[in-house]
Amino acid sequence: MAGCSGKPSAPALTSDEEYYDSNAGIRFPTPPGFRMFIKAEMPKGKIDKPIMLAAFQDTKAKIRTAIEVMAVDISDSQDLGQYLKTNPVGSEKWETKPPAQSIEVGGQPAVRLEYVYHDEDRDHAREVTAVRWGGRAYFVIVIYPPDNPAARDAGRAMLDKVRWMSHD
Repeated sequence: MAGCSGKPSAPALTSDEEYYDSNAGIRFPTPPGFRMFIKAEMPKGKIDKPIMLAAFQDTKAKIRTAIEVMAVDISDSQDLGQYLKTNPVGSEKWETKPPAQSIEVGGQPAVRLEYVYHDEDRDHAREVTAVRWGGRAYFVIVIYPPDNPAARDAGRAMLDKVRWMSHD
């Protein structure tokens, strides 16, 4: 059927200071100093593999600094921290820095894990926060140089402002 691919679609990017997806039921502000370079609408139906909904890049950073928002359908009985350990996001060999932290995102229980990775040039850091809403798991991934915790803090500030809405 035409138009029923089940894959995310990419609407035109705007200069909005807020991300909102009515299919996902999520709303949050674009972090200050970041610009959106990926925006997709949540497809209807089951999502078996994590999909990218949005990605933001720090416009002034010299080393890759980004915030990515992904979603996937996983069982309600699956522990989010364990899911992240057994289903790492990305191709690099990230190492988990225990312990996982229990937090809240938009009033929902969430888990936050920190990771490190070293390549030939430098160290890399990322923080992944996982939260459930409306039958899905959402991951907010902050990728930043370890010597720039301000980028990590921008991701945390964005998470503090997440609002969950009823699905359309």
